[in-house]
Amino acid sequence: SSTGVMTRAGVNAMLNKIAKEVGIDHPVTVHSLRKGFAMRTWALMGETEAAMIYVSSWLNHSSMQTTYAYLGLELKLRNEVLDAFWE
Repeated sequence: SSTGVMTRAGVNAMLNKIAKEVGIDHPVTVHSLRKGFAMRTWALMGETEAAMIYVSSWLNHSSMQTTYAYLGLELKLRNEVLDAFWE
């Protein structure tokens, strides 16, 4: 842009161009990188409450519940509870 600021769509287009050049055949977006970073960091830190606090802080979430939902853990926990119920 004339202001030197890239839009999210512009960054996503650049990411997808690079991804294609290196053989990645699925869409890559700013959001997918952010979420992937959060999920990988949480896993590498041992999936602990302390890890959740760090990830929540790094993502600038207003609550731990937001981070929990962002990482898809509500659905995972719900499925685990239902699976255990039917065993």
